[in-house]
Amino acid sequence: MNFSIQSYLKNGGVLLHPTDTVFALSCSIDSEKGYHKIYELKKRGFKKPLGILLSSIEEISNFTTLNPDEIEKMHPFLKEGNTLLLPIHRQLPKHLLAQSDFIGVRVPNHLQTKELIQTVGPLVATSANISGQEPITSTEQAKVLFTDIHIIEGQLGSNKPSTILKYTKDGYVLIRS
Repeated sequence: MNFSIQSYLKNGGVLLHPTDTVFALSCSIDSEKGYHKIYELKKRGFKKPLGILLSSIEEISNFTTLNPDEIEKMHPFLKEGNTLLLPIHRQLPKHLLAQSDFIGVRVPNHLQTKELIQTVGPLVATSANISGQEPITSTEQAKVLFTDIHIIEGQLGSNKPSTILKYTKDGYVLIRS
C-alpha cells in the first residue's frame, strides 16, 4: 500500500519535518485531531497557540485582518525566516481561534518545506520538542522522542528557532530572538 501524505494529514496525522530553522511538528490546518495531537506530543498547555507555515506571502491575507499594504510591508521580516504574530482572521477553523487574537505565520525559506506546503496546503506548526526543552536537531532524536508520527528526513536551516515579531499599529515588537 502506498503512503499518501495528504490522506495521513486529512485523518489527523502529525508530521515531523525539517524547516529553515528547526524541525517542526506539523498537521493540516483543517485537522482539529492533528492540532490536539501536537499539543499532546509536546506536552504543551493549550494557552500557547501554534503557528502556521505558508508557501507564499500572498496566502497571509487568508489568515489575518491586515490589509494588502500592511502585508506588503512584511516582506523584509519574512525573508529571514521570522514568525510574525498577526491579528487573526475570524473565519479560520474554530480550533485555530480559541487560543489568541493573534496567529503566528511564517513563510519558510526551505525548499523541502515549501514543496511540502505546496503539496498539502498550509500547515499548523511548532518546533519539534517537549515544551520547555530545546528543539531536537536530528532525525535520530526525533525517532526516539516521537515514535508514532511520520518523519520526513532532511537538512535543517539555522538549527535555532525562528525570531518572533508581533504586529502592532506602530510597527513590530520583538517577542523572541
